[in-house]
Amino acid sequence: HGQIGGGIGVARLDQGDELVVLVGSQLALGGEFGLATHVALSGRDAGTVASVNAQSVAAITDPVAAGQRIYANNCASCHQASGQGIPGAFPPVVASEWVTGAPETLTRILLHGLQGPIEVAGQVYNGAMPAWKDLLKDEEIAAVATYLRQLGANSAPPVSVEEVSMLRTRHADRTALWTADELIQA
Repeated sequence: HGQIGGGIGVARLDQGDELVVLVGSQLALGGEFGLATHVALSGRDAGTVASVNAQSVAAITDPVAAGQRIYANNCASCHQASGQGIPGAFPPVVASEWVTGAPETLTRILLHGLQGPIEVAGQVYNGAMPAWKDLLKDEEIAAVATYLRQLGANSAPPVSVEEVSMLRTRHADRTALWTADELIQA
């Protein structure tokens, strides 16, 4: 694979697709990566690259709809389309105090991930959630956070792009996934 104005990383996914991650690139990409994006970048298909960039514009103009798309493509496989999670494996995002509480908590989790034991709706989960800071832009993190805070029975206020940007900057040097104890103290 060649480079496009910066570093490029490639990872194999379960379906054999490749995930393309650009670091320091002149192209501002993020969000829903799959075979189409990889093919577009390999062949420099401007139409598909423009479509991926349009996702960020949609995240600003209609954050709930954009958040739903981002959630469906990146989160639902673990937390399920309903947001109910998988008991004993992946916690629910509906009726979760971690989602509907302080918006900074959810934003920190989305940006930097989460590991170790965490109690959600009275059940303890002990796993890891990946960080999305290198794949999703601030607009996309805000969109998916807003969607999660309104999913199902959730009725928490939206998360702004400015809140995400502020937390991304504040924790720019963070490389570790958060733990529940750290989030409580943050």
